[in-house]
Amino acid sequence: AVHCQASVTAVKNVEEFAAWQLADPFKSEVFALLKGSREAMRDRRFRYQLKDSASGPPKHITEGFVRFSPRDFCRFLDYALGSLREAEGWIQDGIEFGYFQEEQCRRAFWFGERCFTATLRLKHSQQRYAEQLERERRARSKLKKADKNQVPRTRRTRRTD
Repeated sequence: AVHCQASVTAVKNVEEFAAWQLADPFKSEVFALLKGSREAMRDRRFRYQLKDSASGPPKHITEGFVRFSPRDFCRFLDYALGSLREAEGWIQDGIEFGYFQEEQCRRAFWFGERCFTATLRLKHSQQRYAEQLERERRARSKLKKADKNQVPRTRRTRRTD
């Protein structure tokens, strides 16, 4: 079982995010599906596409996190969401090609759906945080302008004696 930690304090490691905690086992489930299917392993293009898309979510979440910018983080969370849906599409194709049985894919789909929801929530949280930072920046800027207007400017003049 995967246990997702929720914390009110600042996150220090990407592994603390529920989105990452679900993305990693999603990737592992997909890799297990591939390893368990000779036909899927023989189809090089299929195997490459599925492995690449399933590897994307934890990588994108990590890369966005280390950018230390909420707006950049949101962009990389979008990439993670896209990779999740792409991988799920490849799994569905694998079922149609006869590479996997639907029952075998249930855990991968379960992790994928939960990861999608957690990633989307994380993205919305980062968007709100970015907007808050922007409001605070604007407020500081207004205060600086107001302070400049209130302080009389002195001008040095030369004395002529």
